[in-house]
Amino acid sequence: MGTPAASVTPLDPADPDGEPTTITRYDADFHIVESGRMDVTEGLTVSFPEDVIRHGIRRTFREAPGHVQRFPADVSVLQDGRPAATEVQRHRHSRVLWIGAADTVLRPGQHTYLISYRYDGVLSGDDDAIQRLHWPLVPAGWQQRIDRTRLRVFLPAAATAARCTAGRVTCSVHGRHTRVLHIETGALPAKTPIVLRARLAPH
Repeated sequence: MGTPAASVTPLDPADPDGEPTTITRYDADFHIVESGRMDVTEGLTVSFPEDVIRHGIRRTFREAPGHVQRFPADVSVLQDGRPAATEVQRHRHSRVLWIGAADTVLRPGQHTYLISYRYDGVLSGDDDAIQRLHWPLVPAGWQQRIDRTRLRVFLPAAATAARCTAGRVTCSVHGRHTRVLHIETGALPAKTPIVLRARLAPH
């Protein structure tokens, strides 16, 4: 991720009563090639209530241990179809991407965000040439509740096995034995990750 200013002031301080905004739509595509490169696009619709002042949202990227690349590269964001102002706050094991401008208050209602980035080395393998994917498709860092998710994972080989969990609950994965996995969920509480574990056919 890009080099931030020496000090980044959070756009909106934490609300003691909980995050007032809601993610009403969370759609994400994950395109993975044989080398382990993964290109991601996250499309969000976020609802901002009338009784709070908000300048934007934040997206937390936690460290990806055991992978070639700890944090994402080539991060870009569109807000309501236009390039968004962003700043990165660096922590030892995470990066917080603040999306929005400090001098702009968002109007109440719905706003859309398109967040794109890439990781390298997301596939792990062993001596039998079987590759595995273990990835949080929806990270635990979202402070908002999410009304629904729709996730698609495009793989370099067919998935011989796939398992999904939303928090501690198993979620359905469609597309086993194909190269495209589909996951859809209903409402998720704040800070609930969706994690995919998949094993790919040997090549």
